[in-house]
Amino acid sequence: MAQDKNNVSEYLTFCVNNVTFAINSLYIDSVTSQQDITKIPGKDDCIDGIMYLRGTTITVVNLRKYLFNIEDNNDNQQFYVICKLNDKHIAFKVDSVSSIIRVNNNDICPVDSLIINRCYMLDGFITDSNKKITEILDVKHIMFKYNNEM
Repeated sequence: MAQDKNNVSEYLTFCVNNVTFAINSLYIDSVTSQQDITKIPGKDDCIDGIMYLRGTTITVVNLRKYLFNIEDNNDNQQFYVICKLNDKHIAFKVDSVSSIIRVNNNDICPVDSLIINRCYMLDGFITDSNKKITEILDVKHIMFKYNNEM
């Protein structure tokens, strides 16, 4: 049976602290590697600073700090997922970028109501045939928090 194209979404998958996450491709502007980051004193610990990319100043959020409250010691290989929402950009620093996956929207598991107050940064979960879980980040929530701060 063919899948309805309107019921399928694409997600960019990436790893942070050996955990697989995904962002809906609707929010992805680009992916880039090593960039010069300008530190901003007095900002949230999760903000590494700002980068200047293709004529735009972009806030850089370190997802290792944001999601796990872990200091980032991996400065050798850095990847940035640049997201865009309503003409606002934000860069998420991640450990590695994996692939783009196509997911039937009916296969996305919502965040359980018992943990939703503790998992406000998640939109849901995807599981594959090997029972591997991929957590879907709520990009809108994170972007709203940090774009209003800058």
